[in-house]
Amino acid sequence: NKQDSSRSELTVYEFNSKFRLEDSIEVELPGFALISDFAVTENYYIFVQPPVSTNSMQFLFNKEPGKVLKMESGPSTLHLIPRDSSKNMISLEIPFDGVTLSDLKFVNAFNDDNGSVIFDVIRMDNRNLDGKPTTYPWAASLEDFSSKAARRDLVRYTVSKNLDVSQKVLSDIQCYFGVINAANSCQQHQFIYLSIGALGNQVAPPQGIAKFDTTTGKMISW
Repeated sequence: NKQDSSRSELTVYEFNSKFRLEDSIEVELPGFALISDFAVTENYYIFVQPPVSTNSMQFLFNKEPGKVLKMESGPSTLHLIPRDSSKNMISLEIPFDGVTLSDLKFVNAFNDDNGSVIFDVIRMDNRNLDGKPTTYPWAASLEDFSSKAARRDLVRYTVSKNLDVSQKVLSDIQCYFGVINAANSCQQHQFIYLSIGALGNQVAPPQGIAKFDTTTGKMISW
């Protein structure tokens, strides 16, 4: 990912099971593309670009992100990059509900039988953070942890065949490290396995594990 203050170049490389290069696709993204994770389906590479502004004058002299970039409060952009390089990228605005999608953790993504693109993520909401600089040890109590760690929930995004984007909170329990059975990667899945906190939807460190059923919406935890 080559980044500049006004544009970014993103190159995706795809390798086969023998780690031989099969294909590469290069696309241009608007602005400074701050990408934290991505997912793949049968048809698309999926990237989410949060709204970022740059201090152009500072950028000329200093490329340190913390000094020249500012995360804005607003909608993020979803980029669907076709794995078929003859097709064009699709960019869509994700509905904004007050949470900036600056650090999504993808669990899985797939194309369903209706032609929709669906992806599940752990979304971080940092509006509870106190913004103060941290020093080690950065959390000596639960209260400290709650002011330094972001709220997290499990969210499903759906892009319909008509390119409408919708989102649904699958679970608001504080969660971390979401995975599925690797055999279902890039395919429709039923279960998601996560680490969870012990205080429900309140911020808490990982203290248990859970199995979430995307079909019934039920969660079993230990």
